[in-house]
Amino acid sequence: MDSADIDAAVIAALKADSQLAALMPDGVYFGIAQPGSTRFVVVALFDSVDDDVFGGRGIEGNLYAVQAVGLGGLVTLANMRAAAKRIDVVLGDGTFPVTGYALMASYRDEPGRIVRSDPDPLDASMIWHHYGANYRVEVTRP
Repeated sequence: MDSADIDAAVIAALKADSQLAALMPDGVYFGIAQPGSTRFVVVALFDSVDDDVFGGRGIEGNLYAVQAVGLGGLVTLANMRAAAKRIDVVLGDGTFPVTGYALMASYRDEPGRIVRSDPDPLDASMIWHHYGANYRVEVTRP
């Protein structure tokens, strides 16, 4: 089993949601988006915990920061909120396959959410909007 399979399952679950794809048509990425992307979802591993059971890794829990990111002028704040809601539908109390593992739980980890707007580091006239939250995904060996 490879912990990267958990990351891949989260990405695949988000990519499979047609409503999210319509709102964020440039895709879903782990860590950093492809250059030129203007409406996308980015997933970052924030924390990871392994629980030993009977002398081996029995339960893995990953905490992901998952954000819809859109360039101001190309997205509305209503679309950004809608994308964050779709992320929550997929990962909040989610059920999706994880290769090599059995999914135990997928849920929003904190009551807070990620909402911010930042100027582009190369062009301050461009504003990037971020909407999302932190999600915990817990798996075990089948």
